[in-house]
Order: sequence, then structure tokens, then C-alpha cells
Amino acid sequence: MKRLLEFLFPICFHEWEIESKQELYRSNFSLDYIENYLNAMNQLNNVEKLPIGCKYTLRCKKCGEMKTFYDQLKYSK
Repeated sequence: MKRLLEFLFPICFHEWEIESKQELYRSNFSLDYIENYLNAMNQLNNVEKLPIGCKYTLRCKKCGEMKTFYDQLKYSK
């Protein structure tokens, strides 16, 4: 049925594949010296930066259309 609809109408039933994946980190600080200080303190305390989400760039296998998808991760402390 899906192949018939694709034949009759110029539509694409997308099949997405991941083109690239990027982890997103929280960076609310605009001042460089504060960010450098926090990074140094995290290294001293052996604290790893936890990602707050991922950014995926997706490409359709059939038509080549690209889109961006943001996935948010939630951590419990």
C-alpha cells in the first residue's frame, strides 16, 4: 500500500539515518574566567561534565532531506 501511494503521489515516506551526533553541555557562563575557574575546580574534584542532551543531524535514505533533532537527557542525583 505504501509503495502504491509513493507511485501515485509525489511523497516520501522518510527512512532516517544518523549523519552526525553531538553531545550538548550546559554553558550558561558568558565570562571566560568564570568558566575556566569552574573547569579547573571540576578537574581538581574529579567531576566529569555531564551532557544535558544530544543533537542529531538526520538524512533521509530515499530523498536526501536533512533535519536536526534535539534529544534531552535527564540525570538523577
